[in-house]
Amino acid sequence: MNEAAEKDIDLPDDINELKKLAHAQRNEIDEWKRANEEKSGELHRLHEQYQETRREYEKTAEEYTKTENEYRKTLQELSELKEKYRVLRHTLFGRSSEKWSPDERAQASLFNEAETYSEGPEEKQTERIAYDRVKQRGKRKKIPEEIPREEVVHDISEEEKTCACGKRLTRIGEETSEKLEIIPAQMKVIRHIRPKYACEGCEGAEDESSSAVKIAPAPEQLMAKSIASAGLISYIVTSKYEDALPLARQEKIFNRIGVDIPRQSMARWIMKLGERLSPLLKTMDERILDGQIVQMDETRIQVHNEPGKSDSSQSWMWVARGGPPERPITRYMYHHTREGAVAERYLSDFTGYLQSDAYGPYNKIGECEGVVHIGCLAHARRKFDEADRAASKGSAASKEILSMINKIYRVERELRAVEGLSEDEFLRQRREKAEPLFTKLERHLEKKVEQVPPSTALGKAIAYSSSVLPKVRRYLDLYHLTPDNNAALSSGYRYPQDSVKPLQKKELPKRVA
Repeated sequence: MNEAAEKDIDLPDDINELKKLAHAQRNEIDEWKRANEEKSGELHRLHEQYQETRREYEKTAEEYTKTENEYRKTLQELSELKEKYRVLRHTLFGRSSEKWSPDERAQASLFNEAETYSEGPEEKQTERIAYDRVKQRGKRKKIPEEIPREEVVHDISEEEKTCACGKRLTRIGEETSEKLEIIPAQMKVIRHIRPKYACEGCEGAEDESSSAVKIAPAPEQLMAKSIASAGLISYIVTSKYEDALPLARQEKIFNRIGVDIPRQSMARWIMKLGERLSPLLKTMDERILDGQIVQMDETRIQVHNEPGKSDSSQSWMWVARGGPPERPITRYMYHHTREGAVAERYLSDFTGYLQSDAYGPYNKIGECEGVVHIGCLAHARRKFDEADRAASKGSAASKEILSMINKIYRVERELRAVEGLSEDEFLRQRREKAEPLFTKLERHLEKKVEQVPPSTALGKAIAYSSSVLPKVRRYLDLYHLTPDNNAALSSGYRYPQDSVKPLQKKELPKRVA
């Protein structure tokens, strides 16, 4: 080993040569150290560059993730805006009715295909025979008998009533036809004359107890010192609120007749009429609140020139419907806000069934002692109808749920149409048929909650309906309750006259959780 080491080193014997060799090796070592230091510096620089690049990458990745989230959020907002746009476009230009078109009804029937065929009669062999025929025009309805008739006889002349043979013609019958005529509105002045009477013999007498002049008392007038009679005011109010004829147009109509009645005067008459009718409104409120059922809703309304509010701001018309079921009363109440205090004040002394949508103040009132809150199925149905309109090509999921809701309405409609059905039997059959439909609908919504994003129109409809359906089901407990409170805003839904019975006070059912 020593021999090998000696061969490898091979040191010179001369001391000077040995020094040179040592110096050369030292220089090599120094050169190696310098090169190593340079490489270490380069490595450190590369490491710092790597760290900087890594930090920039992480920052870029974070910005990318943030941008991606914002992009997804923007896409979601865009989708929601498109849904709102489709709903608004349908509201402005589409049909207002929620009834399905034939195509929509056919598509919805796909969800009921098995039930339709299983419930229907056995299919029979048929053959199709096609032919064309002239379509008959619809028959004209007969003019009501209570409309006054004025007879105009169109007869032949007396000369024509003599036959060529010289004998007098005998009347053997007649042909009649009727034409509707309208009498345009007419104005007339009713002059009230009250003669005055005086006794010439008592004139100047000292007895002041007996009046020297006698006159009949003035008749009672709806508005004193006004030229408007009760009939004229009734005509103006009916034209404005029932026929939607503004006062400005009525002013022009009266001018055309020949009478100048400024719209400002008509407006003052209406305001005074409201004051005179306040006792009647109080009586209406008492009858509504004395009943067992009150339906309430509120809708937006714009009022021009209202003090403290711009013309573009929204006010609210509150409506309450209740009283005797055979003669329900509908009460409209204007208020400038939608504050829950409006409903709370009106229903402060009410006990019974309150039917409304899921607006917060109604829920609060429904928690009061003696009040049972009934939900409205029509508001839930409207949510799914809007979700269907919001989808670009319609929503099959919405149509499926709408079909399930329509079955509940069909049960109510068919049972109301049955004549001679007792109240107890009606309630039994309605619960027997409608209860399973509600259970099926609620279970279906529970599944859809996990499948549909909550921010979409369909997701919002599912969330809303899931919360109100337990309250909607409470209508099954009372004969005079229906699935919705649509009657509070319109008189479109009416009970068959022979099915309406006086409502007897009953003990309120226990509140359903």
